Amino acid sequence: MLTPTPRWIFWLQAILAGANFLFGLLFLQETYAVVLLERKASKLRKSTSNPDLVSALHDGLSRKDHFTHAIIRPMKMLFRSPIVFLLSVYVAVLFGYLYLFITTFPRVFIEQYHFSTGSTGLAYVGLGIGCIFGLGIAGKGSDVLYKKLETKNNGVGKPEYRLQILVISAPLVAVAFLWYGWAAERRVHWIVPILGSAVFGMGMMPGFVCLFLPLAIFSSSSSI
Repeated sequence: MLTPTPRWIFWLQAILAGANFLFGLLFLQETYAVVLLERKASKLRKSTSNPDLVSALHDGLSRKDHFTHAIIRPMKMLFRSPIVFLLSVYVAVLFGYLYLFITTFPRVFIEQYHFSTGSTGLAYVGLGIGCIFGLGIAGKGSDVLYKKLETKNNGVGKPEYRLQILVISAPLVAVAFLWYGWAAERRVHWIVPILGSAVFGMGMMPGFVCLFLPLAIFSSSSSI
């Protein structure tokens, strides 16, 4: 039987999240150029009594139009662009796999390996370490491949060059599931499934890091 999670864990998360929110509310400053210029234009309109003054980035849309645009445009990009759709599906699958790992840890390590509730939290360390190594693979590895492909293309880089590292990292996700599932089913030493989760972290993080940049560039340049 799984023991109930102590309530203080949720209270601690709520306290930390609330403190972080208040810290950001008090000390973080606005950096979005559109908002900054609009605020400056608003001050100038008041000081000069000239209602025709607008910022260079003002698009003339109302708040309702902005909201509608923000809702409709992502849907158009998702369903009308095969590249965005396929990459979004891959990221969604990775997210699903991540939460599948997280939700199976208590049952596997408490019921099969007889960890205490507190000790079960340490099982997530393997996943975290794997994510750190995955960040290294995504950062350094993708930079090396990007520069090589950029050199071959006469010094012109493309966003999709960042996706080449997925050829190496994506198979690690399948290997990790086989590793973790086999170890948990056979009830081998507890370090084996933890190592499997670390391999998953190594394969997952490059998918997040290397996919978001091409998607962001495509979104900013798309005319949909």
